[in-house]
This record gives sequence, C-alpha cells and structure tokens, in this order.
Amino acid sequence: MCPTIDDSNLMIEDSIGNYDSDPIREDNKEMVHLLKSLNKKAEENKKNNAKTQAITNKLLAAYEKMSHRIDLINKTPKDFIKAIIPNKKINNNNNTPQDTTTQQEKQATKVGDYSRALQTTPHIPHPLPAIPKFSKVNRFKLAYITLRSKVGHSKPFKNLSAHSIQTKINQVLKDVNAKFYEENIFVSAVVRFTNGTIKLCAKNKASVQWLLENKHKWTHLADPSFITSPNLHHVIIHLCPAFFDISDESDISELCEQNSIDREEIKKVRWLKTPNIEEKDFGSLVISLENRNLSYDIIKGGDLLFKGNLLRAARYQPGPPQCYNCLHVGNLAFNCKNKPMCIKCREEHTLREYLKYHHSAYSSYCPIKKTELDSFKNTSSQFPQ
Repeated sequence: MCPTIDDSNLMIEDSIGNYDSDPIREDNKEMVHLLKSLNKKAEENKKNNAKTQAITNKLLAAYEKMSHRIDLINKTPKDFIKAIIPNKKINNNNNTPQDTTTQQEKQATKVGDYSRALQTTPHIPHPLPAIPKFSKVNRFKLAYITLRSKVGHSKPFKNLSAHSIQTKINQVLKDVNAKFYEENIFVSAVVRFTNGTIKLCAKNKASVQWLLENKHKWTHLADPSFITSPNLHHVIIHLCPAFFDISDESDISELCEQNSIDREEIKKVRWLKTPNIEEKDFGSLVISLENRNLSYDIIKGGDLLFKGNLLRAARYQPGPPQCYNCLHVGNLAFNCKNKPMCIKCREEHTLREYLKYHHSAYSSYCPIKKTELDSFKNTSSQFPQ
C-alpha cells in the first residue's frame, strides 16, 4: 500500500522557498530604497534652505539698520528734531497748521539739547565737535627766526633794550617798504642772547619768511655791525669739463649766456673736488644762487650746456657741519668751547700749530711716533735689544 502525500504541506513549502526570488518583491525593495534616499535628500535641502533663509534675514536686517543710520546722518539738526518731536499739527477743519509744541519741546530744539537728544536716541552716532579755525587755534602762537652776524663782526644792538631794538627794526622795515601781499611786515617781539644772536617774532610765517629771505637787505640798516649773508641755494653740476676755470670770468659768463641765466644770479662757483686735467676729463661743479625759484627750475630741468657739452644738474645736499677746532660733527668752530684736537696726531692743538713739524702722523720724523716706537720696542719680545 503506497503512502499518502500531503499536498498542502508541499504547497506551503514551495511558497516559502520561492519568496525571496519573487520579482515583484524585488521591485518593491528598490522603490522603498529610492524613496528613503529621496526623502533624506529633501530633508537636507530643507535644512540648507533654512540656514540660507536665516542668513538672508540677518543681512536684510543689517541693511535696513544701516540705511536708517545713513538717513539720520544725512538729515540736518532741524530735520532730526522734527523727526523726533513733531511740533506742527494739521487742523482737520480748515487744514491750517496748529502749533502744539509745549515749553519742554521748545527747549529741546535748542542747540544744547540737540546732543542730549542724540545720546538718548538709539542707533544714532554721536556727533563730533566742530573743528575750530587755524586763526583761533594759533591766536597765541607767534612765528620766529634767529639771526646772527657774520663771523668776525661785533655783537649787534649792544646795551639796548628789547623795546629799543624792536623800534629800530620796525622803522627800518617801514623805510624799505617791507610788504607781503600789500600787508606791512613788522616785528612783534625781540630776544637778544648773550652770544649776539637775535630772535625776531612776527605774527605769521609769511612775515618771518620775508625777513629771512631778505635779511641781507635790512639788517645792516638797523645796526652797522648786524651784517648777514644772503640765503644761497646750491646746485651741483655733473659732467663739467675739467678745463672749466672757476677763476676765469669768461667761462662763467659763457655758461650763463648759453643757458639764459643772469650773471648776477650766480654768487659763487667752486669745484666739489678739483679735477686733475691729466687724469680726469670731467668733474662736479657747485654753483650758489640767490634766487630760489631759479635753482628749482634748474634742478627740475636738469640739463645745462657749456661749449657743446651736456651737463647734468641736481640738488646739492652738503654733509653735516664739522668743527675745525674739536672735529665734532654738528658743531662750528666760531662758537666752539671744547678743547682743540689735531686732525693728524690727535693732540690738543689745531692743525695750523701742527704744520711747524712739516710731516704727517705716519712719518718716521714725527717725535710722538718715535717715542711710541721706542717704548714698544723696549717692552716687546719681537724686537730684541
């Protein structure tokens, strides 16, 4: 007898075994996965859009705040007070303005309360104080210059008071018709130092500049011993031929003629370093001019002519002054109070006093060098006796 087979069990097992291989189920899985990924991307986009919207809102708020401040800055004080305190009201019956300003509101319109209103109002920058005029700032400040006589002359204005010196100088300035743009120039105060230097005070820089530029024209009239030299402006000329003779008036006149320069404008001509004609063909020439504008024009152009040669002009910048008595830089010999020093042997005497030896510091005939050599030979083992 054959065993019976349960068909229901076979059908269940077959359905369970084929569940994973169902194509409909596979498509559903893929669609669910795609929907989940799309939903995730949508949520990320929402977050990004929210951040972008927040930043945009902040920028718009900052822009509105800035525009409000700019509008308040552009308003005049009167418009600003009107914006804060409306002092006019329109009557509805006859459309005529009706003044409803109280006493306290009227006081707020004053200049003193304007700054208080600004301080109490938010988002309004405090105003800066008004800039005063230069005439008000410098009303107690005078311009001044210091003048001194040439070396070798006696001290000017001896045994005279400041008022007497001021009176004499102002009288001289009046006689020479000292003016700047039709305004008379005068001295407001005078200070006389013990070394003979005179300090002159005037009301502005223009007057002081005129006194300085024309000092050689009026100082000797105020006092015969008050002799000053004119202000000279130096120009250095490069590539000047070595055959140029600074002592020959014809060479200087030809230089002026070829460059349309008045001969009287050139006060002094010298070599920066005298060139040796046998060794050098060119050198540098220094000319001193009294006219400042002419010196500026020469420096700005830079080209001069002399006997077919092209010369190059530039501003001459001398080195710092050095004292010929103590050899210190920044000091002058005529008022030096230091001990003298020789430029060759460094002893306490000037170079003029050293010339009696007729030798240099490196010469074997120098007695100081000979004494030092003898002492060195006696104490050193390199030179046995």
